[in-house]
Order: sequence, then C-alpha cells, then structure tokens
Amino acid sequence: MVAEHSLMVTCVCLSVILLMAPPACAEESSNVKDGFYLGLSLVHNGMSGDFDDTTFLVSPPDVYDVPDVDSGAGFGVMAGWRSSKGALEFGYQRSIHDTSSSFVDIGDSEASYNVVDLNIKFDIFAESDLFARHGLRPYLLVGLGIPWLTIEDSMTDGYSYDDETFVGFCLNAGAGIAYYFHPQWAVTGGVIHRWNWFGSVEGESIDDSLKERALGFTVGIAYTF
Repeated sequence: MVAEHSLMVTCVCLSVILLMAPPACAEESSNVKDGFYLGLSLVHNGMSGDFDDTTFLVSPPDVYDVPDVDSGAGFGVMAGWRSSKGALEFGYQRSIHDTSSSFVDIGDSEASYNVVDLNIKFDIFAESDLFARHGLRPYLLVGLGIPWLTIEDSMTDGYSYDDETFVGFCLNAGAGIAYYFHPQWAVTGGVIHRWNWFGSVEGESIDDSLKERALGFTVGIAYTF
C-alpha cells in the first residue's frame, strides 16, 4: 500500500509539471542536450526479505540482531553522462527506516539504508519523433552497487549495545521517464528494484548471506552542463 501511494505521488508530481510547462518549452526540449549531468531526487524504499525479526547472528562474544526493517524515505544524488541512446549514471541513495525487534532490550530502533551504484539507462524510444517532440525520454535501467545497512543499538556483547552495519552487494533493474522541459533541465521519475545480498556485519563474514529486496520510487530533477 505504501509503495502504491509513493508511485501515485510520483505520477501526480510529474503530471502537474507537464501541465504547467508552457508549450514553447515542449517544442524547445526536442533538442535534448547530451553530456555530463547532475541530479537530485527524493526516494521511498520498501524493504522485504531476511530482515524480518526471525533470526539473529552470533560471533562470540557479540550477538547481532536482524530486526524487522520497515519502508522508509530519503534522498539521492547522481552524476552521469548522457548520449542520444541512454546514459551511464553513478549514484548514491540514503533512506531512513524504522525497525522493530523481539529482543526486549532493543525493541524499536532506526536504520539507514545506503547504496552506491553504477547504472546504465537505455532510452527505449530514442528514435521516436513523437517522444522527442515532447521532451520525453522513457528508459530501462540495469546496474549493480554496494549497499550497507546500519541499525542503531542492535549489537551487544552482553554488557552494552552498539550500532551494527551490514555490507554487501546488489543488482539493480528498473524503469522510468525523464521529461525535458528545457534542453538542459529534466524532471525524472522512476522505480528501481535492488536485490541486496549482505555478506558481512562489522567486518565479520556471514556464512549464509542475508537477502533483502529494496523497491524504490524516485522523483527528481537533473541538469545537463
């Protein structure tokens, strides 16, 4: 339900911008500028997988909790190079999530999901005059990244509690659209699915990687130099 709400908000934001943009901008945006660009985005990540409060990890004398991680919101930044066929994009995202644990001494806490990734965007209608005329660039996305999940006060040695950080790798797939209301300015919206495998916690290897899916909805703006 939360993911559907985020998608609806994204679509509404893009629709409002499309309706408010003057016709002259739409005509001008057919000449989308290629080259280096920077962007900012708002993101909502829905989380599901092994972080569901059904297990914990032990590496004497430390115990690492694996709590339930809720959906959460945050931001992203990206830098890339655009060509007439697509783009190569480097990005960073951070979102904040509520967590809950059946361990009484831990209970409710907070986690931050961070990821640095490299994605390739394919403009699926790059040759379409119809989309180009209106400054629209629909795309498909594939990529990979390095995620880390830091959970507050969820690691204990039996005497005190401290933060724990899980680190791994992820594979990405997604789709979205960029609307160029000016040759150098674009409003973007999309969805990205990250399959995360967390193979270590606080530098300790995990025998069986923890798997967690992050379904992200984004809306943002980008500028091509």
